[in-house]
Amino acid sequence: FIALWDLRFQQMMKLWRHSRSSPINRLATSFVPPPQSWVGKGYNNNDARPYIFAATGPNECAMFDASSGHCSECFRTVEYSSRSPSSRIDGLPQLQEIPLSTTMRRKSLLSQGNGSARLGD
Repeated sequence: FIALWDLRFQQMMKLWRHSRSSPINRLATSFVPPPQSWVGKGYNNNDARPYIFAATGPNECAMFDASSGHCSECFRTVEYSSRSPSSRIDGLPQLQEIPLSTTMRRKSLLSQGNGSARLGD
């Protein structure tokens, strides 16, 4: 699972389940896509958006757009000796959003003593 928190209010905003059965070994964030994404279009500061890099299992790191959960790129190493095409080309990983109810958020705030806070979906 990957959780996105608003630390100002100590509130979980989004929760995703990673499609791979492997554990997540490393996480990193960035507002700039990797340079290979700039080819042909250059880089513009207006294109900045939050990205999540998740390393799962052996030899894979995926780049997800944090606003949509879409996998933008996947970096892999594969064994050259592998003759099976399916072991070389696997589908892109996905983040499946787990819905967070407003009730769950409200209970979290009430337990922190913020009873007058109003939450929207």
